[in-house]
Amino acid sequence: MAKFGSCANKSQTNQPSIKYIDPFSLFHKPSTARVVFYQIFNLHRSLYSQYVPVVTDGSKTTNYVGCSVAFPNSVSAYKLNAALSVYIAEAAAISCSLERISSENARQFCICTDSMSVLQSLQ
Repeated sequence: MAKFGSCANKSQTNQPSIKYIDPFSLFHKPSTARVVFYQIFNLHRSLYSQYVPVVTDGSKTTNYVGCSVAFPNSVSAYKLNAALSVYIAEAAAISCSLERISSENARQFCICTDSMSVLQSLQ
C-alpha cells in the first residue's frame, strides 16, 4: 500500500513547507483487510483534495531498474542504471517529482510513495 510521503505547500518565495503524513501507521498490513487501506486512501484524498496528487514508484528486477512519476495529466518513466538499488530508484522517483513540482504554477502538492525508508531518510 502507498505511504503518503509529504504534502507540500509552496510559498511565494518557492520555499516548500513540507508535512509528512502516514495515515496507515496504526494498521498492521497482514491483518488488515485491503478495503480498509482503500478507505483510508479515499479519506486522505478527500481531506487533501485541494492538493495536486503526485504518485511515485521505483522498481528493480534482475536486469532493470527504473522509476516513474504520475501527475494528474501525465506519467513519466525513467530507466536507471541496472546496478542501482530499489531504494535509489524510489529516491530518484521522489527527486523527479520534486524537480517537476518546482517548475509548476500550482502551490499545493501531495506526493504519494510506498517507500518509508526514503521518507525516513528525508526527515
